[in-house]
Amino acid sequence: TLVAPTAKVAAETPEVTFTATGYDTGKLTNVKSGLKYKIGDGNWTDINGNEEVILRNLAEGKLFVVRKGGDTTLDSSAKEITIERQTKPEGLAVTQPAATDGKGSIATTTAHEWTLNESQGYTACTGTLQDLNPGTYHIRVKAAGNKLASECAEYEIKAYTEPTVATAAIDAVTISGKRGTAIKDTDIKITLTNEAFNEIAAGTVVTDWINLPAGLTAKIKDAVAENKTTATITISGTATVACNNVKLQVKIPATSLKGG
Repeated sequence: TLVAPTAKVAAETPEVTFTATGYDTGKLTNVKSGLKYKIGDGNWTDINGNEEVILRNLAEGKLFVVRKGGDTTLDSSAKEITIERQTKPEGLAVTQPAATDGKGSIATTTAHEWTLNESQGYTACTGTLQDLNPGTYHIRVKAAGNKLASECAEYEIKAYTEPTVATAAIDAVTISGKRGTAIKDTDIKITLTNEAFNEIAAGTVVTDWINLPAGLTAKIKDAVAENKTTATITISGTATVACNNVKLQVKIPATSLKGG
């Protein structure tokens, strides 16, 4: 008597779990002997035990796991797993030291991990990174689920430096004349340090910069280009009040300066 052979059916698709564990590493759990896997278009690798499988050199792409067929079964349909990558953590708020030997901070969360030296591995963040010394901090989003750890973003904590103080040097000049008589036009040159002028047109009246006696005016002599550090003011006019040995003071409004 001839008996027709039993048709083979596909084995059951394996219910394995993939978990990303690092920048290019992950693991397969819930595995059984008799499975095989491949990464992308790579070669198939047999799984010969029930221990979790450590995967290395991973990148974004596909991972396939199959239950191998036997005497009565065919290879199963592949369980297809998509491997993704976390988003690079850009734009985190940084607080720089506010005093000599002060510390800084970076607004990380428990989703992040950090290091000062990538070759020494990463440390998980428990919240905002605080009490940071000056240096370059490498921060990335931790691996989770099917997502590999992100590319790292660099954040710099800078050593505190005393702010520069803007100063102005004014050429010594003497303005002399008589009440009711026009004075000789007199130029005053102003030179800035650690500051610069905004653009100022020639002829701009700047009398309010200087405590001039009534009747005198001050104007910008030559056009001042943006970011220039010098300006010349011409004093002219006819004093209408008597004055003697008046000490002139120059106060440049913030709107005329780059620093604002």
